[in-house]
Amino acid sequence: MATHDAAQPTEFPPRMGKVAPRELALNGYTRYDQLTGVTPAQLLRIHGVGPKAIRILEEELAARGSPSPTPEPAACAARSEAQVAQDSPTQNSLPSGSAMTTQR
Repeated sequence: MATHDAAQPTEFPPRMGKVAPRELALNGYTRYDQLTGVTPAQLLRIHGVGPKAIRILEEELAARGSPSPTPEPAACAARSEAQVAQDSPTQNSLPSGSAMTTQR
C-alpha cells in the first residue's frame, strides 16, 4: 500500500486542519510569500484546499501585511466544490497550462 511522504513543515496555521497544508506543501507551497502570485481559483484546484483554507490564508496574509492572493477574495472563496470540480477535467489533476504542478 502506497503512503504519502512525511508532511513537510509549513508556515500555515493548525486551524487549517491537516489536509490543506499537506496538499499545499505537496504542490510546492510551504510559505506565505509563495502565495502572493497565486489566485484562489488555482489553490481551489488542489485536492483538500477549499473555501475555508482560502479564507484562513487571506486572513493570515492580511495580518502579515502581504498582498492577498487575489483581487476578488470573496468571489473566489464563495465558489462551491461542485463549481471547482466542473472546472477541472478530473478531481486530482490540474488543467493544462496551469502555473502550478503537482509534486506527487
